[in-house]
Formats: sequence, structure tokens, C-alpha cells
Amino acid sequence: MRVTDNIGRIGGEEFLFISIETNIDKAPALAERIRSKIENLKHPHQTDVPVTISIGLAQLGHQTSLDELIAHANEALYQSKNNAMNRVTIYQSAES
Repeated sequence: MRVTDNIGRIGGEEFLFISIETNIDKAPALAERIRSKIENLKHPHQTDVPVTISIGLAQLGHQTSLDELIAHANEALYQSKNNAMNRVTIYQSAES
């Protein structure tokens, strides 16, 4: 993480990572590096159980509120979870 990056738990097993210096074109590579590092972790008491992470990405636009941004990221997250987990998904609006 960089000094300008922030992470916090928003509930359950969900975390919000804010990276103000990364645009949506570079965000998948950053998210994939995070996903890969987590995948290589070992649980201290169950080393045979894989550690995985599903990531949803969204970008704050001029017309997007913070609540909408989080909802978009959450929608992408659930697409990741529903498509085999342990992956990165970028939010795509219905208009795209």
C-alpha cells in the first residue's frame, strides 16, 4: 500500500480499499497483485485450506455519490463471488 491508499472493514468479511492515485485502467493490475499475495498466504492452523479473495472494482465519476460508488464496487464483488471466486471484477454499468 502507498501512503495515499486506505483500507477499512465495512462489515462481515468485506473491506473497502480506496486508492486515489490509481485510475480504473491501472486498478485491475493493483487488485490482481493483492489477490495473488493473499492467495499465497497460509492459514496457521489449516495449511491445506486455500486463502482466497474476491474483489470488485469501481471508479468514482463526476456524477457518482460515495454511496453509489460503494454499491457499484459491491455489485462487482458479488459478480466475482458468483463467478468462481478468487478473482477481480470491474463494475460495468448497464449503459456500458
